[in-house]
Formats: sequence, structure tokens, C-alpha cells
Amino acid sequence: ATLTKDVLEQIVINNEYDLQHIMYAIVKTLYPSARREVNQDMGYGTVRFDIAVEEIYTVIELKCTRKDHNENKLCRELGEDAFFYKCSNLIIYVYDKEHVISDATNFVKALERTKEAAGKEIRVIVTQKKELI
Repeated sequence: ATLTKDVLEQIVINNEYDLQHIMYAIVKTLYPSARREVNQDMGYGTVRFDIAVEEIYTVIELKCTRKDHNENKLCRELGEDAFFYKCSNLIIYVYDKEHVISDATNFVKALERTKEAAGKEIRVIVTQKKELI
């Protein structure tokens, strides 16, 4: 393999934009029609999806925690996004770089919903910062 430990150590997620670039590269290889920063008109304003994959009716919302985030604020922001996004499937991926989420299991349970309950399937993934190697 050409990916050595030295190369992997150079991959650093410093902010949400870094996370978006990495995730988009992964999703785009699986779904070539994937687009990033897609605007959707809500009738009174617009919302912007981080990644949209229209062929599977899925929106991916990405968050990278910052020092000024707290768990409640983050949960509220994601809940608002989930409410307003028009899609069949919403995947919320949170990279908890700053370890602001104290209980990832309950955080996920607070946001995840079935299609019957919310009109869309909402899945949440939380990853806390770890060393790659």
C-alpha cells in the first residue's frame, strides 16, 4: 500500500470545512451524482445541505465541534436542520473533535427518528476525536 503512517498523520480535521472535503470525496466515489452545498428553497428562505445524493433521496449534514459549542446548542442546531430539510433520508455525522458530547448514545437517541415519526428517516453518527494510528 502507498498510504504510510507518515501520510496518514498528515490528514488532520481542523474544522467543519475539512470534514466536508473528506466526506464529500468518500461519498462522491460511491455516488457520482453527489453534490455539496446544495441550496433548497423553503418558500420563506433557503437552507443549504452539506451533501445531497438525489438518487437515494439522502442529505448528509456534517458537524465538527468547536470550543464554543456545547452539547445542548449542538443538539438544537441539528434538530432545527432535521426539521427543515426536505428529504427522505437524513444522515447527521458529528465529528466531536472537542469532546463536547458527554453521552454519545443518548445524544444519538435524542435526534434519531423513523420515517413514520418525522416524515424522513434520520440517522445520527457521532465520532469522537481519536488518533488515526
